[in-house]
Amino acid sequence: KSNPNLVPVLSYLISFVVNGIKNMSHDLGHLTTMLNTVRALLHNKSLYLMHKPYLSTIVQGVEFCVLEPLAASINVLND
Repeated sequence: KSNPNLVPVLSYLISFVVNGIKNMSHDLGHLTTMLNTVRALLHNKSLYLMHKPYLSTIVQGVEFCVLEPLAASINVLND
């Protein structure tokens, strides 16, 4: 939560987490781990995540967690 050494790999880490959310959305254990990683990144005072690519990518991943189950419940043939 407070490691400033993440800055050089931040874009890769965010991409990894968001891809993990999208690819493993049905595995609740994995999804919980990815969302906890997002929370840790957001609470890290050493990182500035308000740059457009970082913030929008994180928001897209979290939105996917909310909207994907809703879309699946509306379209039963989705799974």
